[in-house]
Amino acid sequence: MSKNWAILHIRNGEIQNKSQVKKLFDQLHDGKWLIEIGQANKRSDQQNRYYFGLVVPLIQNGIRDLGTELTKEETHEFLKARFNYSEIASTEGELMQVPRSTTILNKEAFSHYILKIQIFASEFLGIVIPDPGVQLKAEME
Repeated sequence: MSKNWAILHIRNGEIQNKSQVKKLFDQLHDGKWLIEIGQANKRSDQQNRYYFGLVVPLIQNGIRDLGTELTKEETHEFLKARFNYSEIASTEGELMQVPRSTTILNKEAFSHYILKIQIFASEFLGIVIPDPGVQLKAEME
């Protein structure tokens, strides 16, 4: 199954994309399934620009300073794996962490994700990631 989530569109109490939702459920095989419902007020374009324009490059530079070169995409994948994952239990009862896409995070969840990254950056990389909207001054030597 290539896609295991869907955004449900409801208008006037009616599901607008029933065929898409049915298709998702038709792909499931026998077993137990967890269904999570949450309001999808998708993160804003401003949050997206802040994340990929400031947060990811600052983390990328901090990791580079530790001696490891990562691309922007690899840095994003690292952050997802560390701060945006689901835990699933193996057949032996061992918990495994599976990175989740950040595109499904709503504004509040995405802000919480950023906060976890800011704490990590401060504690482990020694860098400060400013909050959105904070004006930065470039230091010139």
